[in-house]
Formats: sequence, C-alpha cells, structure tokens
Amino acid sequence: MDGFSSSKFTGALYPEAYASGGLIGAGPIIDCKGFTHAVFILNVGDSSGTYTFQIEEDDIIGHGTPDDVAGATVAVTISSDNTMYVVTCDLQKRQRFLRVKDNAVAVGAVDLAATCMLTNADNSVNYATVPTASV
Repeated sequence: MDGFSSSKFTGALYPEAYASGGLIGAGPIIDCKGFTHAVFILNVGDSSGTYTFQIEEDDIIGHGTPDDVAGATVAVTISSDNTMYVVTCDLQKRQRFLRVKDNAVAVGAVDLAATCMLTNADNSVNYATVPTASV
C-alpha cells in the first residue's frame, strides 16, 4: 500500500487574515476513525499579532465541551512571519474527533491557514485523498 492511499488531507483552519481581537472560530471537526496519526500543518503569512493555535478532542460531536490536547499547541508571535509549524498527534491515545480550538488574535493581525493530514489508515478505511496532480 502506498502512503497516499492510506492518508487523508483536510482543511483544519481555512486561509484568512484574522484581525486584532477577532475570534478565530473552531475549525471543522475531523473524524480520525481508522487512522493512527494526525499531522497539523499551520502556515503563518504576515503576523503583526499573537495567537495560540490549540488542538482539541472529543468522542461525541456536539455533546459536552471538547478537551484540549496537551502539548498540541503553537504560540504564533509577531516574529512568526512566513513560518510553518507542524503539530503531530498519536491517534491511538486520542479521542475520535479533533479540531482547531477557537481562540482570539490578541494584538495586531495574523494571516493563517492549517491543514490536517491523517496517516496510516487501517485496511478497513477507504478515505484516501485523490491527488490534485501527480508527476
């Protein structure tokens, strides 16, 4: 099995310029069933502010309050211009659903986007991402 057919890519935080004091809403809920790892890639464009990127988890969508995943955080600062951060989660130790937690931009503005790559799907999962281009 190639790595592509056992992986899934999904948006975790859609690209936007987030203003000072603006709330960055929770990202889309990512169903991790059947995968062993989640890799979140946070891309920061221009940053004249601060923001805390945090992953949270839950077992049931819409019931209760999701829990923060300890250690799955990144502090974006004014000096984070044009930087990429990577946060990995071992899904064997996590609840089924993950997402980026809602949080506010503290000062200034931040251009952000995040992608999640789920990897090492078991044979029962058929959630492979179709490549946009293959060369």
